[in-house]
Amino acid sequence: MRVLVTGARGYVGSKVVAQLQGAGAAVAEVDSEWFAHARVTGNWSQNLYGTDFRMLTVDDLSGFDTIIHLAGYSNDPMGWLSPQETYALNETEAAALALHAKKAGVKRFVLSSTCSVYGEADDSEKNEMDDAAPITPYGAAKLGAERALLALHDDSFNVAILRGATAFGPSPVPRTDLLLNELCAEAALGRPLQLQSDGQSWRPFMPVDDFARALVAAAVQTPQTDDLPIWNIAPPDMQMTVREAATRAARVAKVPSPLFPSQSAADRRSYRVSGTKFLNAFPNFAYSTDFDAAIAATIQSYAAIATLQNDLSNDRFVRLASFKRAQMAKTA
Repeated sequence: MRVLVTGARGYVGSKVVAQLQGAGAAVAEVDSEWFAHARVTGNWSQNLYGTDFRMLTVDDLSGFDTIIHLAGYSNDPMGWLSPQETYALNETEAAALALHAKKAGVKRFVLSSTCSVYGEADDSEKNEMDDAAPITPYGAAKLGAERALLALHDDSFNVAILRGATAFGPSPVPRTDLLLNELCAEAALGRPLQLQSDGQSWRPFMPVDDFARALVAAAVQTPQTDDLPIWNIAPPDMQMTVREAATRAARVAKVPSPLFPSQSAADRRSYRVSGTKFLNAFPNFAYSTDFDAAIAATIQSYAAIATLQNDLSNDRFVRLASFKRAQMAKTA
């Protein structure tokens, strides 16, 4: 099987590529290498097929069986930096890539989406049939891409849309602009955990390995159901308030209880989701269940980075900071 992965050298992509290679797939990597400097373990492969997925033509995509599309602005802060560019990159260009893929005869297209499309939800657990109401450009652009891809979905071109929960956990290319990763990195240095909100908002969390495994499953397996090809990826045992998640992380790390600002603001991004539909479609897949063990592994991975204190000071693992530096270097 020939698989093309965009965003192949990022936080999730580096794990997806490793799993595909371990399964014997021939992998072609496309990545802008905005975050290549963040890699802390291993070496890059020699499989870089392109640096900008927007430049790929129908001919370039011919011969691939599957595309896993991870590239694009990766969180709300990057989305707010330029909403117009966010819609162009995450929605319009993602749809254009999928159309090229369909014309090239690619059989399956897997989109990395986000549970952020649910936005400011009520207390109910959201499933894939519920209305999405994103409140950020990043979430809205992802929802737009989902809708464009669904319009292309048919018997000859299978679309799989995976809405990821809030990821955390070890990767060869770490990120500390994800809540639990930031807390675990601070804990690895023995620092107290400090939040920027009141911690009352709900979040579905997931180990990044779960998301990578789910993306690979959707890329190489045929779903056992033929309903709407949108799936939340969210371990049932890892949904909690931000306050609870931070408190548990502090306990695992054996650092003081988390600190909250005296004038704590509420985070409007609050939602709970059901991740069970994916299990019905891909019955060989299983979620991680031990949140504390996953937190401990994340702390250990950051503690193993000899330059961690300096890396945090320089925002080495913060995507928005890295992107700004890359843009400045391009215009210098």
